[in-house]
Amino acid sequence: DELSLAAVLRSPFFAVDDDSLLALARARREQGGTLLDHGHVLNPEPHRRLKRATEIIAELRNKRGALEVPHLVALAYDLTQARELNLTRFAGLQRHANLEKFLEVAEKYPAAGNNHLTGFLQWLQHAAGTSEAEAMVDSEESDSVKIMTIHASKGLEFPVVILPSCSTGLTPSYGSMLVDDEGRIAFKYPWDC
Repeated sequence: DELSLAAVLRSPFFAVDDDSLLALARARREQGGTLLDHGHVLNPEPHRRLKRATEIIAELRNKRGALEVPHLVALAYDLTQARELNLTRFAGLQRHANLEKFLEVAEKYPAAGNNHLTGFLQWLQHAAGTSEAEAMVDSEESDSVKIMTIHASKGLEFPVVILPSCSTGLTPSYGSMLVDDEGRIAFKYPWDC
């Protein structure tokens, strides 16, 4: 439907701006067709984005039925660069993990003997009513740096903890490294906060 199409065009995957969508809607109302049919009313950059969207949507439509649902989802991710795009946005790792979780859900659909996109979309609409936790981004065993407040870290244990003193005027009197009786180390580093 046209509302869903407008939402996809406006999404970060195609980034067609509101003014261009309004121009497309006016042209569609006056001349008929779909939003995709009226790129001629747009400036060059939005026209290029609409053309890309039209090509991707056409390819996905052509593959519908020929590919199993998870392969179609993976193709959509690849064509729209959804993984890469979401990694560049705020909370990118969480967004990326959610995309991968959605792909895992899509992989379960044909395993249950189903492979129709319409049925999958109806199943998704039904599943959207249930509460589902977001995908896990990392675990305590992951090879990563976690930045958190003292309050958020309460009760957690990590092999290395760095506490930057961004706002204090304290200077350690034992040089840049301190070691306590239990072997814990603290460093003074000239942070620019």
